[in-house]
Amino acid sequence: MAKNEVTPDNPELQRRFLSNPVAKWCGLYMQSDRRHPTPEMHLDFYDSMLSSAPKKRVTKAPRSFAKSTIKIKNRVVYQCCEYKKLAELGENAPVYPHKEIMIACANGKQARKWLSAIQTELRNKAIVEDYGDIFHPDKPCNQDEFWTKDGVHVVAYGAGYTFRGERPTLFLGDDLDNDESVRSDEQLEKLFDWWDKAVINMMDETFSEIDVTGTTIEEVTLLEHICEMSTFTVYHYGAYLKDEFGEFVLEPGYETWVSKWSDDRLKEKITEIGFRNFSAEFLNMPVSTEAPIMERHWFQTYDVESARYQRLLNNIAYTFLDCDPAISRKDGADFTALVTASVVNDNGKELIMLRTEGIEQGHWSLGRTVTRISNLYDKFLVNSVGVEVVAYQEALADEVESYMETQRRNITVEQVQVSMDKERRANSVAPLVERGLILYNPQDELHVKLIDQCVRFKAGKKNIKKDLMDAFVQMLGRYKRWNNSSITTDEPTIVRDSDNLRITGGIV
Repeated sequence: MAKNEVTPDNPELQRRFLSNPVAKWCGLYMQSDRRHPTPEMHLDFYDSMLSSAPKKRVTKAPRSFAKSTIKIKNRVVYQCCEYKKLAELGENAPVYPHKEIMIACANGKQARKWLSAIQTELRNKAIVEDYGDIFHPDKPCNQDEFWTKDGVHVVAYGAGYTFRGERPTLFLGDDLDNDESVRSDEQLEKLFDWWDKAVINMMDETFSEIDVTGTTIEEVTLLEHICEMSTFTVYHYGAYLKDEFGEFVLEPGYETWVSKWSDDRLKEKITEIGFRNFSAEFLNMPVSTEAPIMERHWFQTYDVESARYQRLLNNIAYTFLDCDPAISRKDGADFTALVTASVVNDNGKELIMLRTEGIEQGHWSLGRTVTRISNLYDKFLVNSVGVEVVAYQEALADEVESYMETQRRNITVEQVQVSMDKERRANSVAPLVERGLILYNPQDELHVKLIDQCVRFKAGKKNIKKDLMDAFVQMLGRYKRWNNSSITTDEPTIVRDSDNLRITGGIV
């Protein structure tokens, strides 16, 4: 038996199971679900329900690993039965006593299925013996909602549906994507809009809890859209455990739930559905069939501890700082992205080095964005700043100018006007990457995120949340002009000039 399951020969996990009030309660009252020993992954699920856990969570877990049973059915049944006790404990409650609970799935049918399963469980013999009839005698109990006698209200919705004045404090999302939605750009846009505007705005920031669980069946999904929100904590599980390098090990002894999904059974599943589907559904790592515009192996790395890195720092010819501003600061909106890179000489070869701690992203006000630009400008001795100017974004360049004039600073700002779509812009600079001219630090989290965005960008596909890549592509476009290589036939034109600030215009 694997060491990562709750068994008599694993007292550490047994103690962990018994110390979690939700896991212990479900073990006593919901025996029908316990056909296999509890894996450590399930203990993580139960721990995520505690008051001390992050209030906005996303869990990517394999199919058929009981993630929905625990995080939807077990969680709601426990909340309904123990609400009164939890409410009496107040701030000392191990689990927050949620009174308004919403379950959302990819469609209404699936959400109602879970609601029905919860209602059935609340009528099981053990629960009725200790808690009596849990349902409110005078309020609805149907396929869409029910009320308990203690006032807990549970409602079910399909993803994308309009809410009827609901104000839940606990939102449980389960498999919000389906095969149909992830293959339609229009459906994805609608789902993103539903999440950003309907779900996020519905939740109370002080007391709300959002717990989303799913499987990454494609590269661009609502699940991945939520994962990229800065306010969410993301947990990633696969059918196999990871090694010390964070890579899944597809070998015996590394099974996540060996009593149910042994290595032999998992290998049979690979044969049955193919590795591409297995990677998505059992590892949450979809394999793309589309050729990316930029390949991962084109990007070269550097080590900040190496003598080479020190040599590169001593051979900087020019430093760019590029900003791709966001219009909205709301959670779910695009980020404002800042990318700093230096042109360096590496034994006679000209390379472009992304600067360690020189990449930032966030939802900032105009003033904070200007301050961050100024800080990076000073830290890396930047030669010029590029700012994309579309609608509101033009105000950012003006704000930088005003700030720098107030500070009596001399800084060159280029207003970059976009004349091509995102795909054409990426294609225009991809040869620079293919030639191995880009250096990045694999230990810098935002460097890695930028590279991930670049290699996941596909021609003709829906490409969402590419803020870092946009700033990076903009920087490479300005590098080409600086290096006397034109992106388009349009030459940069002088827009404005002042004593302390030089602003030029360019078309990308």
